[in-house]
Amino acid sequence: MSVTTGIVAREDPAEKKQQERQEYKLREKMIKKKHRNLYRSMMKGKAERAKEAWLLAKKRRLHDEEENAKLKAKKKIKNKCNSSMNMPTESN
Repeated sequence: MSVTTGIVAREDPAEKKQQERQEYKLREKMIKKKHRNLYRSMMKGKAERAKEAWLLAKKRRLHDEEENAKLKAKKKIKNKCNSSMNMPTESN
């Protein structure tokens, strides 16, 4: 009888995530009918808040990009004006 080396079993992250999601759905089904509407309204509110936060973050990102573009354009014009003033002219 001899000892053989074992193989490391790798867990598939997608399968694990699917399993957790399935267990979550089963837990939701186990909620008593008496409390189900409250739970659903809580989850709906949570989803709405998450969506609103996502939209505000998106708006902030777009606004910041626009402001950065304006600042770059302003800086470019300022540098262009300064470079034209600092150029030495040839005098004969």
